[in-house]
Amino acid sequence: MRGSSERCSAGQRPACAAPLRAAAAAVAGRLVRVPRIVPFFVLSIPPRARRPLAAALLAIAVLGGTYLLWFRDSSFVAIERVEVSGLTSRDAPRVREALESAARNMTTLHLSQERLQAAASPWPVVGYLRVATDFPNAVRIEAVERRPVAFVGSGANRVAVAADGSVLRGLRGTPRLPSVALPGAVAGDRLRPGAALTLVAVAGAAPPALLARLTSVRRGERGLVAEVRGGPDVLLGSPTRLRAKWAAAAAVLADRTSRGAAYADVRLPERPVAGGLPEPVAEPEGPSLGAEAGPPPATSAPAQSPVSPSSTPVTPQPQP
Repeated sequence: MRGSSERCSAGQRPACAAPLRAAAAAVAGRLVRVPRIVPFFVLSIPPRARRPLAAALLAIAVLGGTYLLWFRDSSFVAIERVEVSGLTSRDAPRVREALESAARNMTTLHLSQERLQAAASPWPVVGYLRVATDFPNAVRIEAVERRPVAFVGSGANRVAVAADGSVLRGLRGTPRLPSVALPGAVAGDRLRPGAALTLVAVAGAAPPALLARLTSVRRGERGLVAEVRGGPDVLLGSPTRLRAKWAAAAAVLADRTSRGAAYADVRLPERPVAGGLPEPVAEPEGPSLGAEAGPPPATSAPAQSPVSPSSTPVTPQPQP
């Protein structure tokens, strides 16, 4: 080795360095292999088309940058007309003003529905927004309000609450809704998890036509109970499968054979039962027309006492 280095130092350094560079290049080529997809793609394009293609790509990049950095936020597409609909509460003017103010800081090409929703968030009555732009300078906003399903509280402290527990203050009019007892006043804009929120969710699962007939929702000895105005109580049991239970309750209340029942047991929605039905009264048998009144025959069969069950199963009918 020492002799070879001495020979290289005697004027043969280029000849000795060439094999070393070749070996290093071979090792580097094995360790790192650069893909040749881009060069192959470029070589596959005819020479005459390369220049127009490069010009087109450059124009697309310029137009895209101009759109993102300037045009979509320019005054040419700034929102000037805002139409807000769907608001019915007493806070409607303030909600409309907040939405219009937020929308006028945007453009029809760069509209943020999240920012609009955040502008309406101080009013829980607004559930969500439907937004449609009218290019170049107008936008239409439809506010979909939450539906109240129960009054929570006691006395003058009762407030309307939506199915998700949102407290809906400032509603116009007094809808006919069931009551959920809660000592004291409701604090905050949403009910905390607990018994009251469960009862509100039970009321919120009822069909709208049946919800208007409910007077209260409470917890009884056999679970959740809903009291119906002019009808039987609905025994729901646990707060599970509420949609199926309310559908079974609607079928029981619509069935003529369940009239006069004291309760409708839908704890098993597949087998609803109308309970507490009054027993039918037996009518006395009178003499037939044209027959002379006389003493009863000597031998007669004993009259059978009518027997009627206290509860009648009702087959739920499929809802149209």
